[in-house]
Amino acid sequence: MDNILNSSVLKIIVVLALPCLGYIASKMVEFRGLRKIPKARQEALKGTWKGKVDQTDGVAGYPHNYEVTFEIKTFWKFIYGHAKYELNGTKTTLDFVGGFYNEHYLMMKYRNKHRKIIQYGLGMFKFGARANDLDGRFLGYGHLSEDLVSGYLTLKKVK
Repeated sequence: MDNILNSSVLKIIVVLALPCLGYIASKMVEFRGLRKIPKARQEALKGTWKGKVDQTDGVAGYPHNYEVTFEIKTFWKFIYGHAKYELNGTKTTLDFVGGFYNEHYLMMKYRNKHRKIIQYGLGMFKFGARANDLDGRFLGYGHLSEDLVSGYLTLKKVK
């Protein structure tokens, strides 16, 4: 009886553990090229960043210029958080995750916080030598234009 019970418990543990291990392995492969940046620069990256987006492609009547706010957090070699903006009266929140492939260039994937809305893409940013500015470009699929969107971002650290 004990052998049957032990065998059943072991099978349940294996069935529950395999999907978790598979997910972890897929993320390790996806982010395998990321580098851990020095602690001082990592700390400088955390916090609130505000800036301007110059969207050159996408929603009709472009180019569009609008304000954006990023809340950036760090964990080990990962950069994550959310960005908020308003375009044509529509407020949008994006979740992002990424990291550094070298000490100066940050790459992040983003998608709409509301998973029912189709909006995703990626951004590549240069993290300034003084650690108070992020300048870069983005390319993605826009939920308002229902087409490819791209443009430039300039962010400054505010706190």
